[in-house]
Amino acid sequence: MSDTNIQTGAGRKPRLYYLDTIKFFACLIIFWTHFTGIFWTLRDVPPADFHPKLLRLFFPPFTLLSDSALALFIFFMISGYLASKKSIRTLQDLLYACISRYVRFVIPIFFINLLCFVLYYRAGFRNYEASVALQNSWLRGYYTSPPGLWTLFSSTLLLNGDLNGPLWMMRYMYGGTILIFLYRYIGNRIREASAEGADAPVRKSFPVSPCTLYEILIFAACLVALLRTAHDNNFHLVVAFLGVYLDRMEQWMIKQKRFSELVWFLLALLPIWLESGGLQNTVASFMHHHVPELFPYFIWNNYWCVAFGFSFLLFSAKSQWIKTIFSQAPFRRLAPLNFSIYMIHWPLLCTYTLSFFIYFALKLSYSKIFMAAATTTFLLLLPLAAVYHRTVEAGSEALAKKLDTEIQKILK
Repeated sequence: MSDTNIQTGAGRKPRLYYLDTIKFFACLIIFWTHFTGIFWTLRDVPPADFHPKLLRLFFPPFTLLSDSALALFIFFMISGYLASKKSIRTLQDLLYACISRYVRFVIPIFFINLLCFVLYYRAGFRNYEASVALQNSWLRGYYTSPPGLWTLFSSTLLLNGDLNGPLWMMRYMYGGTILIFLYRYIGNRIREASAEGADAPVRKSFPVSPCTLYEILIFAACLVALLRTAHDNNFHLVVAFLGVYLDRMEQWMIKQKRFSELVWFLLALLPIWLESGGLQNTVASFMHHHVPELFPYFIWNNYWCVAFGFSFLLFSAKSQWIKTIFSQAPFRRLAPLNFSIYMIHWPLLCTYTLSFFIYFALKLSYSKIFMAAATTTFLLLLPLAAVYHRTVEAGSEALAKKLDTEIQKILK
């Protein structure tokens, strides 16, 4: 699941290490978002004794660190970007891509769900007790009833988050890549049919080629879907599909030689600055004072977040400085842990972190508990993710590859 090798009809191309690093930081942002959601941002009532200096963590520019929307959108767009490079020419290719992708999702999800199932009954998830003390109804919404074996298998096969909350997004990531595979397959079929009938008189007289018409219709459908689904989870399907256009624009930008490396580097950093408060504190403030009629369009929302993620990935692909920095040896060692961090951070929070809070709730101030829990949880997260990566994730990937080989034999 942490694989960022590009697969095409011609084989595997070199690994894109910078994308691994981007996903690594995205996973850390998601971890921090959930941690702070427990202790501050998603509480029903703010804590009365939270130290003022700690409050600065929840204001620009540090808001970037707890913006899980940006991190998730980047994840989805990278997934779509890699899927768009896969060659889907025949119905057999389509079936293989869909089944293989599902297997690569289901197997690691089963193992982490099994771990959560065991942890629930052996260590216990302290969500309810902690949610009462923290006055956090969001936290209370998880594990409202003991999971059974049916939950273990249904949450795995249906790719949902019943046993491991953050895995709710897996079905949408899978769905988004399937849409891309279908798009690629239909597009190739139209191109083949157009090539066969290129000399037909009717075809010659038609002002727009079938391939161009198909692309226009898909792009229009994508825009409509973006507008219609902004407030529900189906929005993520469209965000994944944007990976297609990320790939297209990257190919166009590779040919552009008019700007220096510094310009591309600054363009890659621009959306990060805007997401870190630049949009609200600078751009929106300027609009409010000078062009008030346009001010409502510059208030942060999901569309801006998608635009920031898209532009950051696009300009990072062009910036050799970004690629060089994110491909250094320390990142090459840490970045492959991105998927393991995503998989284990929630059970770690629901067992260790919540138990830590309950134990010290009446012994330390809230600010000290927050800092101690954040430090110790993070110090546990990385080594546990490394162990999980080398054992469970490696084993599930090996099993997925074996099943992948069998699927290829069956479909031949």
